[in-house]
Amino acid sequence: MRVDMTPILTGRTDTIAFAFDWEGADELFPEFSFEKPVHVEGQVVERSGCLLLTLNAEVLYKTACARCLTELHRVLSLSLSKYAAVKGTLQDGEDDDYVVIADSVMELDEPVGELLFLELPSKDLCSEDCRGICPKCGKNRNEGDCGCSTKEIDPRLAVLQKFLTTENE
Repeated sequence: MRVDMTPILTGRTDTIAFAFDWEGADELFPEFSFEKPVHVEGQVVERSGCLLLTLNAEVLYKTACARCLTELHRVLSLSLSKYAAVKGTLQDGEDDDYVVIADSVMELDEPVGELLFLELPSKDLCSEDCRGICPKCGKNRNEGDCGCSTKEIDPRLAVLQKFLTTENE
């Protein structure tokens, strides 16, 4: 999304409001299924020569529980406040600290994508006490015990198990 900054840069106004639906999430985050585009609202305000960008976004996405693979529907609210500066007025290395205005236009795709990258969880759980899936039979342990043995023998010591079974007979 591109925002024309000419009204603020020429002094005609001190606030520019914007709202848009960002479609870039599906391309950047293929591991998530976004139910609809990311809705972004915000404004750029000029105060004493400084330009402050504030935006809020709401994301509806579908993913799977990292332990039991149950489908989850989540809502994530995001907010960002960052200063903006005209390209050419920044020192080397300051580009990361500001949203850059080039040719009187502020490009918002990159800040929204970065915010989403930082805020989307690396894994989602259906609940904190999710028991996951049985590694032997594949049953969801949240639905009940599957009856599989939880006792595992270290494969390096499996030969010794033969001595224990012949001794008990």
